[in-house]
Amino acid sequence: MTILIGLTGWGDHPRLHQNHSNTKDKLITYSSHFPLVEVDSAFYAIQSPSQYENWVTKTPDSFRFVIKAFQSITGHDRKNLTNLEMKQLIQDFKESIKPVVEANKLNALLFQFPPWFSLQSKNINKLRKLREWMGAITCSSRVSKQDLVGRATSRHHFVFKKGRMDSCYL
Repeated sequence: MTILIGLTGWGDHPRLHQNHSNTKDKLITYSSHFPLVEVDSAFYAIQSPSQYENWVTKTPDSFRFVIKAFQSITGHDRKNLTNLEMKQLIQDFKESIKPVVEANKLNALLFQFPPWFSLQSKNINKLRKLREWMGAITCSSRVSKQDLVGRATSRHHFVFKKGRMDSCYL
């Protein structure tokens, strides 16, 4: 088993970029130090395919991306989407990441669920549907519970790969 180590984002790490003033070079610099990055910006908005294509071309062939799922998919925005609306949203998201998938640079999709996403049957069903709708894409899910002051008190991590769901507490 190979363990890849990376950070969330490539632009917010001043020690990596202290010799580079051009912000356009930050991903290039980052990818010369780490083999993997979590794309956090995808959580806030579905990125355009051309944006992903740009990132793919700026990184070495061996570089990998963990792309965080859009917040409407994980329920952070608290919208109640129908199955049809969710399927369309997922299709739009999958279309956006196509350049990364086609370049074989997708390590996994990260579905970070909100603290109120408890392990009840309706949420387990949501995980199953997401697994089905994502197809062959490797997905990772994270659920964090917090105390009253916002500290993580427990985390549950699921990995969906090749039709199998592995689970572990962290």
